[in-house]
Amino acid sequence: ALGAILYHMLTRRPPCTGRDLLEICGQIQSGSFPTPRSVSPDVPRDLETICLKCLQVKPEDRYASAESLADDLSRFLRHEVIQARPLRVKREQKRLRRGVLILAGVGAVAVLGSAVLILKPTSSGPRPLMSAVPEESHPKATAGLKALTRARYELKEATSYGYRKDATYEELSRKISEVDPLLNQTRESLPDLTEVHLLTAQCRELVGEYEQAEEYYLKAIEQSPTLAQAHYEIGRLILLQNFASQYYPGDLEPAELETRRAEASRRRQEGIRHIEAALARTSAFSDPKENLLAQGLVAFSRQDLNTVLQLASQGIENYRYQEGVEMFYWLQGLGLGEGPERIAAFSQAVEVRPTFALAYFSRAASHFRTGDLASAVKDWEKTISANPHVASAHLNLGNYYQQHGQPERALHCFDQAIEADPHGSEARYNRAHLRFSSG
Repeated sequence: ALGAILYHMLTRRPPCTGRDLLEICGQIQSGSFPTPRSVSPDVPRDLETICLKCLQVKPEDRYASAESLADDLSRFLRHEVIQARPLRVKREQKRLRRGVLILAGVGAVAVLGSAVLILKPTSSGPRPLMSAVPEESHPKATAGLKALTRARYELKEATSYGYRKDATYEELSRKISEVDPLLNQTRESLPDLTEVHLLTAQCRELVGEYEQAEEYYLKAIEQSPTLAQAHYEIGRLILLQNFASQYYPGDLEPAELETRRAEASRRRQEGIRHIEAALARTSAFSDPKENLLAQGLVAFSRQDLNTVLQLASQGIENYRYQEGVEMFYWLQGLGLGEGPERIAAFSQAVEVRPTFALAYFSRAASHFRTGDLASAVKDWEKTISANPHVASAHLNLGNYYQQHGQPERALHCFDQAIEADPHGSEARYNRAHLRFSSG
């Protein structure tokens, strides 16, 4: 169990993954899983050896006790020869270019003591320089790691809350507000820990603060350029945002329309580059569900709708009863033509996750295109209820109310759109035009 915890801290993924419990149990029994260095190439060989010794199938091949494990970790931190010897395990051969990777040791596990490892790049070559945190800093580092462990748990709970039928944005925000101090505590004691940036980005994304989320994903990439998970997360976020930004039911001047299309194209290519960077690191980006979704997002961005539908159907079949399947229903809706089937796919997505704002927004777009304005308005309102930061939903509602003789409601919507996106020009223009026309 401690070996699995150490593996997860080194690689940000469990050693064994699969579509169901049976597949995972098979991997555990056979001991067939990627080595830590095949997932994160900057993991030191000795630390990998310690981790793999903990995960051996036969008990006699593991450490005799947690104390023995702690002793070997202490030797590693003191740059002494460890007792564990390299073990013959099935290895993935693909080698990845080294990047900067910040790792926390197992100080969060009380029985292992307070050990923290920091890897820094050297100017003379790709081999990382290993330096242990000074002994006097151990209590602070241990407290930071304990806070990080708690933050992971609270973030997972908040994510799962979003799938409840009674979930509200206000309660989700409250739950995330409890995670933020934990991450701040970790950041203060371990400022170079890459995972803190990733978890902070995920928190910001959950509450719809996409610009801040993107900033933290970029910080993670800056620290660890080869970290596939960070490239996937930011690529996915960019492509999702890109979809929402392109849909605008109002009338635009040709020049403005061309500007929007050019920006959408630029962002689309940026998102694709990040996702392809993750997909290129096969051993490091091994979560099958995320891998499948990444391929689907790239396919849709390139308008390869046949591939989109194929991948979406595969995802629905494989993960029908798991969190995250809503993304494949949404992807399926994008691949279908306008009509009841597309709307049904988006409806299934929000049935799985009632806080899935983009699915409501997508369904509203379908209703609008098919002339069902009443349903479009309801879904724009549901989009805002799930995520009040979606400026396009406020803007679309404002346009609707303006066109239907409700100027006060339209002005309120334009105000909300500007608050959600202070840099947006359409809401400011529409608000000014409405105020001018109404004297």
